[in-house]
Amino acid sequence: MRKETGWSRLKWLLILSFSSLLLAYLIWGPKRVSVEASQVVVGRLEERMITDGFLRAKHRYTLTAPADGNMQRMPFKVGSTLKRGQVISRLNSNSEVELIRSPMTGVVSKVYRENAGPIRRGVPMIEIVDPGQIEVVTTPLTSEAMRIPIGACVRTASLENQGGCSGRVSRVGKAEHVKVSALGVNEKRTEVIITLTPTPTLDRMLDRKVSQFGNQFHVDLDILISEADRVLKIPVGALVRSSDGWAVYKIEEDHAKLARIQIAQRSASEVSVTGGLKDRDWVVIFPGDSLREGARLRVNARSPK
Repeated sequence: MRKETGWSRLKWLLILSFSSLLLAYLIWGPKRVSVEASQVVVGRLEERMITDGFLRAKHRYTLTAPADGNMQRMPFKVGSTLKRGQVISRLNSNSEVELIRSPMTGVVSKVYRENAGPIRRGVPMIEIVDPGQIEVVTTPLTSEAMRIPIGACVRTASLENQGGCSGRVSRVGKAEHVKVSALGVNEKRTEVIITLTPTPTLDRMLDRKVSQFGNQFHVDLDILISEADRVLKIPVGALVRSSDGWAVYKIEEDHAKLARIQIAQRSASEVSVTGGLKDRDWVVIFPGDSLREGARLRVNARSPK
């Protein structure tokens, strides 16, 4: 009888001790870290550069005063259409009237001198462009320009897209220039030339836009830098810096495991990776600075579900 009473007391003592330890662990033990997660998927990744540019006529002619004299008022405005040989102004020089004619058929893109009055020889009067020979120019940072391949597909909402492309990159400049940014920083930039894809609709749009805005019409550009199918990809927000490159926090049994990866390609929102991950793994996105390897996790949201 006494033996049973002793065993019963020991049993309750063990239960009480275990319960106390469990309660202490729940109160003072490591707490779960709330995180959001995203699944590793296999799919297509396109790396694009979003920038802006402007239309520029390939053939431009600046007409200057052929001699000193008095110039009559320029009757043409920006957007006026001219034919080759058409009289655009008259110059009274040494009691003689000299007719100033357009050297080409085109559109007036700039008027340097509109009012009548004295003018010196060589002073610019008017600029004429050929609206049928237009290219697009953009000047990204040199570090970005050197990543753009020749023949890259370029899209723009401002112009018609033919076969998914408004045009293709035809040349990346071999020299850079320094431009001062709005913040006063000297930026090294390189000129990139885009040849437009000719279509009847595009020709009509160019005629209208050059006539209205001159050959510096602004366009928004979407340049395809690279593309790949069936690559392993994750959101950019999952990336964290490691001592030797990049890593992610992979979720394994509700714990965070630091997995080192290599980035193959990168877009604005996704990266393709090699090493450390496989299809359908889950990774933490937007991990805070306090997250450490081995931390217990509470996943609040998962994407895709």
